[in-house]
Amino acid sequence: ITSDPLSINLPYTLSLIITILWIAGLTNAINWLDGLDGLAASFSSIAFLVFAILFFIAGNNSFALLSLSSLGSCIGFLRYNFYPSKIFMGDGGSYFLGSLLACITIFYHPMYSNNLIDPTFKIDNSILVIIPLLLFLIPILDMVSVISQRLINKKSPFYPDKRHLHYKLKDNGLDQKDIVFFSSSFSLWLGFSAIYCINQNSFNYLFLIFSYLFLLFSTIYYGNKVFNFRRNKISQLTLKKKV
Repeated sequence: ITSDPLSINLPYTLSLIITILWIAGLTNAINWLDGLDGLAASFSSIAFLVFAILFFIAGNNSFALLSLSSLGSCIGFLRYNFYPSKIFMGDGGSYFLGSLLACITIFYHPMYSNNLIDPTFKIDNSILVIIPLLLFLIPILDMVSVISQRLINKKSPFYPDKRHLHYKLKDNGLDQKDIVFFSSSFSLWLGFSAIYCINQNSFNYLFLIFSYLFLLFSTIYYGNKVFNFRRNKISQLTLKKKV
C-alpha cells in the first residue's frame, strides 16, 4: 500500500469490474455507432490515429504500430464502406473495433514503462481518465442518452430503436455523408484536444486550432442545412393547415 496521500489503491475486484464494464460498454457503443455507412469506420480511424500519436509521444512504439496498422485497415475498409457502401461492417467488425479501442486505452500511459501492472491511480494522472472521455465522447454520450430514454420509457436498454444521434440528425435534414463529415470533424477536434492535453507545444497547438476551425465551419454549414430543413418543414405544415 502506498504512503503517498495523493494516491488511491483500487481493490483488485473493483478494478477488474471497472475494466470489464469499460471494455463491454465501449464495445457496445461502437457497435451502436455503426448505424450509417462509414460512420463507425471513420470514427475508429480518427481514434486509432490519435492513439498512434499518443503512443509515439509516450515512447510505446509497439502499441503505436498496432494503432497505425488498425488505422490502415479502417481506411482501406472505409473506401468501400463510405456511402453508398459496397460492403458492410456488421457486428463482427464493430465489436472487434470497439474491443480493440477499449483494450489499447487501458494500456496507454503518458510515461511508458515495461511494468504495465500498476494498481495505483495518482491524482496527477487524472489525465488518463480525461483522454478516453474526450476521444469517445460521441459514442459514450449516444449510448448513455439512448439507454436513459429506453429505461424512462420502461423498455429494455438493448431494445433496438432509432433514438441514436445519427438518426436524429438524419431526421433533421442531414444525409449520410453530412452526418459522417460532421461527426468526423467533431471527433477530430476532440482527438487533437486530447493530444494537446499531453503535449502542449506550438505544433500541436496549430493542429488544435485547425481542427477547431474545421469543426466551426462544419457546425455553421450543417447547422444552416438543419435550419433550412426545419423552416421548410414548418412552412409545409402551415400550408397544409391552410388548405
